[in-house]
This record gives sequence, C-alpha cells and structure tokens, in this order.
Amino acid sequence: MFIIMMANALLYFTVVSPSGMMLVYLQTKGLDSFYIASVSSLGQLFGMVGACITPSLIEKKGLRTAALLLLTCQTICVAGVAALITLFGGDAQSDGMSSSIMLLVCCLIVGSRVGLWGIDLTCRQIIQIGTKNAGRVAVFGVGDAMAQFVSLCMYVALSSELLGFSTLTMASTLALFSSWCCVYVY
Repeated sequence: MFIIMMANALLYFTVVSPSGMMLVYLQTKGLDSFYIASVSSLGQLFGMVGACITPSLIEKKGLRTAALLLLTCQTICVAGVAALITLFGGDAQSDGMSSSIMLLVCCLIVGSRVGLWGIDLTCRQIIQIGTKNAGRVAVFGVGDAMAQFVSLCMYVALSSELLGFSTLTMASTLALFSSWCCVYVY
C-alpha cells in the first residue's frame, strides 16, 4: 500500500490549484477578483464532476486503468499550466499575461480538478481493497500524514523563494508524473 499512499501524497505537491498561491499568482498577473472567485468556484464544481464520473469510469475500465486515466487528465492540465506560465508568465512581479493565455490557464486549473478528485477516490478505493479492516485506519492515517508532509514541502519551497513560480509549476507536474508512475507500477 505504500506505493499507492505515495502516489496519493504526491498529488499534494502542487501550486496548480484553484486556491492559495495559484490565485495570488493570477491576481498579480492582473486577473480580476470576479474571475479569481469564478476559477475557485468552478474548480469545486469540476471536482464534483470528477467525483461523480469516477465510479462509472472504474466500473467500465477497472480501478487501475481509471486511476491512470484520471492521473493522465490531471497531469496534462497541470503540465499545460506549467508550460503556459513558463513560456508566457514570467515571475510573479512581471507584467500581466495576455487575456487569452490567462483564460487558458484558468480553464486548465479548473479542468485539473476532475482528475484530482477522481484520482483521490481511486487511490482511497485501492487502499480500502488492499487493507484489512483492522489496519485501514492506520493506513489512511499514515497516508494523510504523508500528504500533509508533501504539502508542507511545497509550502516551504514557496516561502523560501529559492524557486520561481514557473519552476514550482514544473515541480507540480513532475510530482504528478511520479504519482502516475507509482500507480502504474502498482
């Protein structure tokens, strides 16, 4: 189960989220607060869509294949954000991005939630199936601790200012690719 817990934990090594630092970044790039709120709200809505389609996807494709498809969806969206920010975004203090690039970044952020919420459900189901009832609470506790540790590592990287925001988006993509590899190996 460790490899699946690691795959799940790596999902939390991200700045590409419709909350937190990503929204601050978009605001520094000139995105209006109405659109920032919209990205955040639509991210939740698309996450619910991901949660709703996941059981059907699992039924049709199987648990492992569904997990890989959902992770692929999320990785493509996050990699798209990383590429756009790297190519067109510059650092957080530079001028704003063009409105078309900003729109595409926002759409990819929102779209990534489908994969995230779905893969979270699939990882949890894999853990439930692979763990006996008595040990399940401990396994989920360790898995949640791992996710919080990975999230803390991202916040340390953000606050240290050693890495630029575009580098952190690329690191988010690398974490998702590593998560995909963990699920594939499992």
